[in-house]
Amino acid sequence: PFALGLKVDRYITGSSSIKAEIVAVGISGKLEAGHKVTVQLKKMSWISYLQETDFSRGKPKYLTQESVGLIAEKTVTTTESPLKVEFTDQEPGVFILEISSRDKLGRLQLLKADLFLAGNKPVTWKKGDNLMFETLPDKVSYKPGQKAKILLKSPYQRAMALAVVEQPGGIPTYHWIEVS
Repeated sequence: PFALGLKVDRYITGSSSIKAEIVAVGISGKLEAGHKVTVQLKKMSWISYLQETDFSRGKPKYLTQESVGLIAEKTVTTTESPLKVEFTDQEPGVFILEISSRDKLGRLQLLKADLFLAGNKPVTWKKGDNLMFETLPDKVSYKPGQKAKILLKSPYQRAMALAVVEQPGGIPTYHWIEVS
C-alpha cells in the first residue's frame, strides 16, 4: 500500500507553465519509487446564457453550462524524491490537475487540485444566482501593512465591485474597483 501526494501552486502568475511535484509514500512514511502515475491536465470553462423568462418576475435568469476538457496527459513513474511534472505553454484559465494510480490489488487512488493560471487574456467564471463571486488571495496570511493581491472570480468581463476593507479599529472602508 501507498498514498499519492501532489504539490502544485493554486494561483500562478508570470508564467505559462503549470508545475507540480508528485510523490508516493509507503507504509513506513518514506517515498517509494516504481509506482506508475497518470497525470491529466484539464481546463474548465463556463458559458452563461440569458434564459427567456416571465417578465412579471422582474429578474433575469441565467443558465450556466460547465465544461471540462482534457488538455494533456502524461504517464510517469515515481522516484525516491519528489517527481517534477510540467505542462508548458498554457493559455490563462482555470485548470484541474488530476493524478491517479492503482495499487497491487488494483484499487484506484485519485487526487485532484484546481488552480488558476493568470495571464493577459480574459477568463470566464461560473455565474452564480446571487450576483456574488468568490475571491482568492495570493497568500494564506499577511503581515500588518502588507498589500494583498486578490483574484476576483467574476463572471463578468467588465464590472464594478464593492470592496469592503476592515481597518485595525474594526471600522470598514468601502472602495469601488473596476473589474476588467
